[in-house]
Amino acid sequence: MSLWPVGVGIYILGRTTMALGGNLQRYSMVHELAKPEGERRGKLKQPLLVLGLFLFVASGLVLSAALLFAPMSILGPSGVIFIVANGVFANQLNHERFIWKEDGALSLMIIAGVVMCIVAAPKQEKDQDGNIKTFNEDEILDLLAQPTAFIFFGLVVLCVAGFLTAKTCILRKFEHDWEKLALDVRCMTVVSLSYGCIIGALGGFNETVTKSLFATAGGIVSDDGIVGLLSSWIFYLMGFTLLFSFLFQIWTVTKGLEECTALLVLNTQAVVEDCVFGSMGGLLYFQDYHRFDQTGAIVYGFGVLTATSAILALVYIRVRRDRGELAKRQLELQPEVPPEIKMGVVDKGLQDQDPPTAVGVPANGVCESNGQVTMEDCRDDRLPIGLASLMQVSGVVVSKPPPQYDPTVPVG
Repeated sequence: MSLWPVGVGIYILGRTTMALGGNLQRYSMVHELAKPEGERRGKLKQPLLVLGLFLFVASGLVLSAALLFAPMSILGPSGVIFIVANGVFANQLNHERFIWKEDGALSLMIIAGVVMCIVAAPKQEKDQDGNIKTFNEDEILDLLAQPTAFIFFGLVVLCVAGFLTAKTCILRKFEHDWEKLALDVRCMTVVSLSYGCIIGALGGFNETVTKSLFATAGGIVSDDGIVGLLSSWIFYLMGFTLLFSFLFQIWTVTKGLEECTALLVLNTQAVVEDCVFGSMGGLLYFQDYHRFDQTGAIVYGFGVLTATSAILALVYIRVRRDRGELAKRQLELQPEVPPEIKMGVVDKGLQDQDPPTAVGVPANGVCESNGQVTMEDCRDDRLPIGLASLMQVSGVVVSKPPPQYDPTVPVG
């Protein structure tokens, strides 16, 4: 009897639980930041955040159980059902907008890519024969010594190190000011992708190591008993490597959800973990590529490409949408010019105060304009930080206020 449907069902349950856990963390942190600074609680004192962390960790255990029943090359793509669950939870819990003609259409593209992968992927591993696949110590060492295993681990390190470096450099450039960063579409896209890709690469690596750990433990216990397992150095090596990688992944998830939307970070994680590194773990490390025929390989590759392209487009659209909403909020918060200044009537009490600085008015002069502040009228240094570039992209035009009041010049 083939066990892969059992594995797929368990995997989908784990991914849904993970989406709920991630959105609970985001919900808790956003609501905590809305409180006055003196009333904010630490992360471990927020019940919903702790519950979200627990569900996220528990989902990892559920996903680990699924790895016993099916190849990673079929489990990986099926886990992208996470995107559907994440869209529902992000909308209901965190009120993140879900537009069907954009988010919905791209999500359907992702699901279509996943379906192609499931149809084309091998349903059993080599020599599985309907049973749970196990390895003895010699077999796992043989897998680790294969060139394809080195390629897989090298790609994981390259992805994590590359995106970690890019994210760090961008945050330093903006001095860790997320409001400034949010005004730059390209940099914010890279940072959002970085969090998702780091989490996803670590997740795919963790799944591969977890499957190796369980399969090796089963094989060693079957051959040498518990004593043989406790004396196996390869078992301890994989166990401690998995523990370190998993803790790093959890820390990155919490940090990413604190600064970026759940739809961006978690959807990117799902595709990178499941369609890219989860699949590569099965294809390269466990060498499932030997079980593909030519047609299956083409369909599988096209499915991965479709899902990955759709998630990249989804991330970019979400960043631009969030940036437009931020532009509206920035403009709403701009102070109004006092009516006395507008009408040219100056109260004597105002003469003792510093003259107000308005949007579009430089500190030592007045922008010459036809009544509107545009990119041609004023330089960036005459506007609040980033607002000029924000207006350029968003198409926002602000009415030009009157010239700055000079108390030394008589009115009229």
